[in-house]
Amino acid sequence: MKKILQYVPGYNVGGIESFTYEVNRQLRNKYSFLYIVENDIEDSILKKISNLNAQIIKIPNLTKEGVFKHLKAICNIFNQNKIDVVHVHDCDIRFFVMLIAKIKKVKTRIYHIHSSETLGSFIQKGIKKIGIRLNLLLSNYHFACSIQA
Repeated sequence: MKKILQYVPGYNVGGIESFTYEVNRQLRNKYSFLYIVENDIEDSILKKISNLNAQIIKIPNLTKEGVFKHLKAICNIFNQNKIDVVHVHDCDIRFFVMLIAKIKKVKTRIYHIHSSETLGSFIQKGIKKIGIRLNLLLSNYHFACSIQA
């Protein structure tokens, strides 16, 4: 069974979470799902995803725990799993999952932008735009939820 890695740094209740859950629910008999998250997940959401036989791995938060711990955790996930598809959602400065996927020669690398807004100071917006560009360069499929996105 092919394995799809879904990367959503914060997995709570929202549009991205509803979308990934529905994709998982519809395709659970054809694909195995692995979620990478950086923040704690509510027990009810954890149970809901686990009921679909999906695996959830919490990795160190890039901005709170540092780039080296974050990168090491991502590398470990790719080294321990044969990933067939990577689907990264709305990540701006977080491009390491896509970078490692490209290095590991994952053939299907999807970057999915859900929002047209880039928030923060002038410098933060600039850094985020660079991250988005890197994700776009490292991926080979691009999805957006609107023309603006």
